[in-house]
Amino acid sequence: MKNINSRVENDSHPLKRKVKVYDVENKKLIFEFDSLNEATKKLGVKRIDAYIKNKSRSYKNNLGITLCFR
Repeated sequence: MKNINSRVENDSHPLKRKVKVYDVENKKLIFEFDSLNEATKKLGVKRIDAYIKNKSRSYKNNLGITLCFR
């Protein structure tokens, strides 16, 4: 049985999840980040978790291309 603290820690820290960034036009993986915070800082996109949840695309970012996140 897992420790209760480890389960709560994983659920309460969604910013530590891995993020894969894809170029929509070329249909290929361009980045993989270890956390949402790291991806936010590098790409200049806020609320990446909302893009992942809604499976939507980001048109405004530091790269100037259309991105999607998974």
